[in-house]
Amino acid sequence: KTIKQRREEVLKIIGIDSPNPVRICLGIPITSKGTKMDEIADSPFWSNLFDSFMKSIDWRSNRYIFRFYLGFDRADTLYDTGDAWTDMRKEFQLRATYRMKEQLMDDEAIKQVLEKQLTLRLMHFDHLEGAPSQVVSQLMLKALDDNFDYFYQVDSHCTHSSL
Repeated sequence: KTIKQRREEVLKIIGIDSPNPVRICLGIPITSKGTKMDEIADSPFWSNLFDSFMKSIDWRSNRYIFRFYLGFDRADTLYDTGDAWTDMRKEFQLRATYRMKEQLMDDEAIKQVLEKQLTLRLMHFDHLEGAPSQVVSQLMLKALDDNFDYFYQVDSHCTHSSL
């Protein structure tokens, strides 16, 4: 068999159109405590981790499902007040769209990625204040419950060159 034929067979097993595509969780504890952020867009999660993640993947050929699980303390002064959750979802969509447009994707292809391959889950916790490792454990348990296959703990200040 040719390389192309073998690749097509593999994608039938693990690709997005497979009955069981590979699902990857990125669990990130975040806090505004001790920072001078004024709005959601100021978070290093967006400028460091998320932007570099988006640049590291060729979204036109990606065959995996990614979900960002963000966890923070209940009543965090930035992430869990007023319209913060709505603001985070808007920022997620805005930045993801921008990075996919850089890859010359059209609006329909971007919509498909945001519906099927790239999602955001927000969670706040009452009893884990100042315990990021326990927040990560809870995020990963939720991802396991959501049937994800691979689990990565990542700091919001990190950058990625590839995944």
